[in-house]
Amino acid sequence: MHHDCTLPIVHRDLSSNNVLLNSELEASVSDFGTARLLIPDSSNWTTLAGTYGYIAPELAYIMRVTEKCDVYSFGVVALEVMMGRHPGELISSLSSPNKEDTLLKDMLDQRLFDPTVEVAQEVVFAVSMSFACIRLDPDSRPTMHHVAQELSVGGPSFSLEPFHVVTLRQLMNLKDMPPRRATQATPAPPPETPTLPPTTPTLPQEITPPQPEDVVVMAALHGQGKHPVLSPVQAEQERTSTLRREF
Repeated sequence: MHHDCTLPIVHRDLSSNNVLLNSELEASVSDFGTARLLIPDSSNWTTLAGTYGYIAPELAYIMRVTEKCDVYSFGVVALEVMMGRHPGELISSLSSPNKEDTLLKDMLDQRLFDPTVEVAQEVVFAVSMSFACIRLDPDSRPTMHHVAQELSVGGPSFSLEPFHVVTLRQLMNLKDMPPRRATQATPAPPPETPTLPPTTPTLPQEITPPQPEDVVVMAALHGQGKHPVLSPVQAEQERTSTLRREF
């Protein structure tokens, strides 16, 4: 509404009662009866509108409305979701040094189980973003475009101490919300070249000359009119022997 419209639209009554969930737990904003357009180069003074406990201080005290009023209301709703109750008492006591030393785990909804490591990092990021949204100075609050973009990214780019010792002071002192790192795909390793076993050159087999008993067998076969199958060497040797006998 703030960034995708020709004239920005301010809801002015963003509260937990005006956030609806569908069957897939996707949130939608409802009740635009108090919404108004922001006119450029205008003072944008307005009458008080909204739900008590969710109204930004500048709207409640000086009746000045900007898109940062919705940012403040979003931060209150986000803290309410994390705490399981309205964070009014927490917000009013954040200026107390003792309250800033409160552990984050003690602030969260005690009906839930302790989060896993991955979920704990998301909780730390969500709560720190919520604190950034409820800063007293409207100019120091992030835009809703920045909030939506950061919350839609996979994982936080910063880490504090172990979850069970993180305090509210640490989260409130994060002046600038660091952008989350984009997850880069790890390049696949190149395919391994199969290693072939070393080949041993095949040496020509040594031809064994015919033995005397082979000559006797061949002679006997010739006498019977049979022609045995001879190897080239044996055939050459037999031809040489025949020529010698003829001469």
